[in-house]
Amino acid sequence: IFIVPITDEFVTQNMGGVSGICPFYKNTFTIYINPKIKNFQKDLEKTFTHEYNHAYLYEIKKWKTLLDSFIAEGLAEVFTEEILKDKPNPWTKAINKKTIKKYWKTLKTQLESIEEDTYYIVFHAKNNLYKRWTGYTIGYQIVKMFRNKYPYLTWKEIMHKSSKDILILSEFEKKYT
Repeated sequence: IFIVPITDEFVTQNMGGVSGICPFYKNTFTIYINPKIKNFQKDLEKTFTHEYNHAYLYEIKKWKTLLDSFIAEGLAEVFTEEILKDKPNPWTKAINKKTIKKYWKTLKTQLESIEEDTYYIVFHAKNNLYKRWTGYTIGYQIVKMFRNKYPYLTWKEIMHKSSKDILILSEFEKKYT
C-alpha cells in the first residue's frame, strides 16, 4: 500500500481529500491523501476498503471489459458500504433511475469493450457523453440489486462469480431495459 500526498482540487472538493487506485499489480494499491482536509479519516477508511476489494478481485480474475469495470466498481462500493456499515458514496448516486435507463440503452451494446477510453468516458466523463461517475452508479446498482437478491452469499462466493453472472442474476436489465 502506497500513501501519497495530493493537493488535487477535484479530490479535495469532491472526494473528502482522499482518492485511490489499484493499478493491476498483485497485492498493491495507492491511496492519495490531502491531510489538510479536516476529518479526512472516514474517507480514508472508505477508500482503503474500496481499493482492498479491488486488490482481492485482481487476485481472482482479470478485469478487462466495460462490464467487468461496472461489476468491479459495484463490488467495491457495496463491499465498502456493508463492511463499514456506512452510507453510499456520492458517485454511487451520480445519476437517477431515468438517466440510468437512458444511458443503459447505449452502454449495453458496449459491455465487451476493452478500450480504456470507453472506461474513462463512462466513469469519468472524459468527453461529456455521460455524466461524471455514471459507471460507478450503474455498477453499484447492478451489484446492489444482486446483493439484495442473494444476501446469504459470502463475499468470497460473490467475488468468484463472473461479471456476466452477476449482471444476469441481478435482474438489472429487466428493470432498466
